[in-house]
Amino acid sequence: MSSNKTIYCQIIEPYVNYGLEHFKKKYGFKVTDNYLNADIYIGYSIPDNCNSSIQVLLFPTVLDKICHLTVQNETIPLLKKPIKQRGDNLWGSVTDDNETYFCIQLVKNRIIFGFDIFEEIGRILAGKYDELFLLKDEVGEKLKNIPVVDVLEKALLSMFNLILPDTNNLYHFTWPDNHKFALILTHDVDRVYKTYQYLPSIINSIKKGKLSELSYHVKNLFFKHGQLNPYWTFETIDELEYSLGVKSSYYFLNEKGRLNPLSLQSWILFRGIYNIENSSIKNLINKLDRAGFEIGLHGSYYSFDNFELLKYEKNILEMIVNKKVSGIRQHYLNYKISVTPNIHHKVGFDYDTTIGFKPDDGVGFRRGTCFPFRIMLPDLRISNLWEFPLIIMDGALDAKATIEDCVQLIDQVEKYHGVLTILWHTNRFNNREYPTMINIYKEIIQIAKSKDAWNSTAHEICSWLNK
Repeated sequence: MSSNKTIYCQIIEPYVNYGLEHFKKKYGFKVTDNYLNADIYIGYSIPDNCNSSIQVLLFPTVLDKICHLTVQNETIPLLKKPIKQRGDNLWGSVTDDNETYFCIQLVKNRIIFGFDIFEEIGRILAGKYDELFLLKDEVGEKLKNIPVVDVLEKALLSMFNLILPDTNNLYHFTWPDNHKFALILTHDVDRVYKTYQYLPSIINSIKKGKLSELSYHVKNLFFKHGQLNPYWTFETIDELEYSLGVKSSYYFLNEKGRLNPLSLQSWILFRGIYNIENSSIKNLINKLDRAGFEIGLHGSYYSFDNFELLKYEKNILEMIVNKKVSGIRQHYLNYKISVTPNIHHKVGFDYDTTIGFKPDDGVGFRRGTCFPFRIMLPDLRISNLWEFPLIIMDGALDAKATIEDCVQLIDQVEKYHGVLTILWHTNRFNNREYPTMINIYKEIIQIAKSKDAWNSTAHEICSWLNK
């Protein structure tokens, strides 16, 4: 995936450099501080004595306005209004209200952008446009279903290859053994015992008029509770993944809150929680670890903005597994841009995989990319903490998403050589209570593998990226 080409960037601006960092890490470019020796020069102006093989001229734009950019047969929202380009060899058709024009031009070895492509990428990755990804209109759907960052980067790469066609093979990303993309399977271990959940199960069975289902739940509650555990599905997961030739990452929760009987949220959060230091749970964690599964931390509900709490939870899990815990996903995908990245960074995680859509918002690309990226800290420094964006969660298929939506996302991840990160909660492998979930999970894996996905744990992929 590496190139021997060097880049010099004239622009000193945090989001520009953040966007450039993502681009160069993906394709293996090196950065130089001597523009006279740079193969690729990037700036808001090009000096007369610049002799770089590729020159990228950017126009900074300040008008926040959603336009639609069509480039390489993909139409994506562009979040700043670009400047019109005129002449020959034009790229990037922009539709702005009723006006259509071009905003990219190639002149010999110079690529002229009517907007700052790297600032656009950097701001998307930093979460500056997060609210737009939650829109329920055409813009929101486009941002969710198409990795706009990857589209922009691939378009730029194509222009590089037009200028230097003899180096075409240098500019591409490849996974180990030339796999087309990567597949990360993850499981959040929210509950290992069924308790208060019997009540909604019984009520739903009555509403649906399903007597056999009602009988199943009533018997389990009153006669088999403590003997039959519907949420202890680890053997099922192990057998299924072994049969499919895949492995996964488990994130264990260490929730310690007190139950408030008058609060519904308190019941959901704190009733039926398990003790991670219980011998049966510790034995389970170590058994999974010995079998080659990854053990990560599922940060408790209030840990996303509490450094001491998250540090304590990480330390406890590391004592149990007797090794460093490198990965984190926050419970309920709780995440605050101004706080959480700093906490994850200071606690010492190597990667996070929290950033994704909650079930009611569907599935898709929450930060515009299917490729891992380094997290930007609140002070605008780029950290060494990788983010693996969460793309498909099981709960979304209960709410609104379909298997067809998942297949479209797999196609996009394959096209842009990214990482397909999937979350399937462990309780969803109870086939009696969630009769479609195992089959959907299995189908997604089979489709991904048929498209030549490389499966590994998040920790192993993180280590490979660092190397």
